[in-house]
Amino acid sequence: MRLARLLFCAAAAALRPPRRLATDDQSKKLLLVHLPKAGGNTVIDYLVHLIGESQYPHLGKPGERHTKVRSARDASFVLLAEFERLTPDLRKKYFTLGLVREPCGYYLSLWSFGSGGRGKARRSAPRGTLGETKPFDNLADLDRFTEWLRAFRGYYGRLFNKTYGAIDAKAVDCWIRTEFLVDDFSRCMGEFRASGGVTKNASDVEPLQLNPSSHTACERYYNASRRELVVETERAFYETFLYRGCCDGNTTEPWATSILAPRQTRP
Repeated sequence: MRLARLLFCAAAAALRPPRRLATDDQSKKLLLVHLPKAGGNTVIDYLVHLIGESQYPHLGKPGERHTKVRSARDASFVLLAEFERLTPDLRKKYFTLGLVREPCGYYLSLWSFGSGGRGKARRSAPRGTLGETKPFDNLADLDRFTEWLRAFRGYYGRLFNKTYGAIDAKAVDCWIRTEFLVDDFSRCMGEFRASGGVTKNASDVEPLQLNPSSHTACERYYNASRRELVVETERAFYETFLYRGCCDGNTTEPWATSILAPRQTRP
């Protein structure tokens, strides 16, 4: 009798469908690797709409706006918080979204944000290098900007390397440029779905206003010496992501696939 019961249990176990691992969902999960001053909050708003999950988890220490509300195991969209590092394990586990911005625009946004009393970077600014009168384009503030650029020279590249591991087009699955945020977001979501990801709502998103800016047109803040401070130090961004030049978010050739294609080093 006992033998018959054991045989019955063994046969039932063989017919039972295999149990799914909790860490391996059938649909691909998405990880946004947040980079300060590169349109990340707007991308988050788009993801909340598209993925259909208003409660998303984050990995790492949350920023002022983000609160950990659920398990990353159960969510389709996960945020890697600012100043955290994208590890090889995370790279393998998720479809990864990266953020990138033309360096002159990045530094101007960071400086003006700090000049308005916001952001962590302002705490590292030497005394007298932040702007004092909005929109910070008067001669005195521009002199302050020059000194700030000298003090923060190389900051963007170091932060980018710390976050993504390298200034490399292949560091993530898909890049979103601040200058073309809506178009790149739509392209990346297409790649996400093609990789097995699932979105619950329509793929079209309405353009949203980025964080309110305290500055005017980028070109107003850069003379030849300020351009040189940025471009010479952050040349890797222009070579890797094909930016045309300081304050120019356009690219030297068709983007998306071309940044992943082998090419000769640019002068």
